[in-house]
Amino acid sequence: MNDDQLADRAAAAGDYRTALDHLARAKSADAQPSLARALKMAAMARALGDTEAASVFLQQALAINPLDVSALLLKATMLHNAGDPNAGDFYGRALAQIEEPAPPHLAAVLHVARQRHVAWQTETRARLIERVRSVAPVTPALCGFIDALLHLAPPEREGPSHYCYPGLATAGFHPRDRFAWLTRLEDRVATIQQELAAILQVSTGSPYIRYLEHVPVDQWHELNGNADWSAIHLIERGVVTDLARRYCPETVALVQSLPQPVVAGIGPNAMFSLLAPHTHIPPHTGVSNTRLICHLPLVTPPECWFRVGAETRLWHTGEAWVFDDTIEHEAMNPSEHMRAVLIFDVWHPDLDEDARRAVGAIMEASGALHAL
Repeated sequence: MNDDQLADRAAAAGDYRTALDHLARAKSADAQPSLARALKMAAMARALGDTEAASVFLQQALAINPLDVSALLLKATMLHNAGDPNAGDFYGRALAQIEEPAPPHLAAVLHVARQRHVAWQTETRARLIERVRSVAPVTPALCGFIDALLHLAPPEREGPSHYCYPGLATAGFHPRDRFAWLTRLEDRVATIQQELAAILQVSTGSPYIRYLEHVPVDQWHELNGNADWSAIHLIERGVVTDLARRYCPETVALVQSLPQPVVAGIGPNAMFSLLAPHTHIPPHTGVSNTRLICHLPLVTPPECWFRVGAETRLWHTGEAWVFDDTIEHEAMNPSEHMRAVLIFDVWHPDLDEDARRAVGAIMEASGALHAL
């Protein structure tokens, strides 16, 4: 009888410590990570009252399969028992993976999960509406924004992974005449290039894709933690970096003069994006249609291209554009040289000041669940 079988026998007898010891030995002897074993270890640790160890084993299970229903349900239950408000979100993630008819052995657990998820949706919706009311009038559009975020109603369109505001103009590349400041930005390209060259003397940035182990990253498998696509952050989640203060003061000042979305702990953001030779950024979509993305090309080898929706463009140094990153987009540097672009976010111009304040308040209040 092997250690996994011995662990099952010990667990059936209520000897959770022995079961956990057998599972640990089986894990150390097995070169391949096992989802079932990680879940059993989490369950044994939880039965022993060691919630910290149970959480570690559970994260290991989610690293193997971030969409596993059993792992998500256990995570949600542990958060609920700890009084963590994120429990409702994890119940929702688990329920989203259930294909009807649900397995009979999960019926009772799923009944509880649905009750708790609905209660979380109701409580969170009321909380977010009150948060909006404190800064701006509550409009049908803002209620639709909240309902889409909480999956109480389908979003107006596909694309945004989290925040979808109804009624905003949709375009891949937005018309230049909606952004009078583009010319002012382009007129400063030489200064920005000089500051890029200065900061490159001391930093080549960090990998742009840095997902946690338990987040699904299928399309990012090759680039996750890979410096072939790197970023030198100038403004990160609203904070100007020390390197930017020292080496890029004029670039930062210029970007800060533009209509960037100020959301505590989330934005604005600005960076130099560096793409290595022969590197492809796979198709992907962004999280919110309330903000758009501006690209100012600074170093553009020939044939470097960028696609948004059905339109593909070549980058040309000093020629900026604004696009909606909630529409599928991708990029490619087929050349032998590095490509560098200044990237930053701006408010969607259809949002007035009241709507911007309200959207910011909603994002701040829901920031524990989602990050822009």
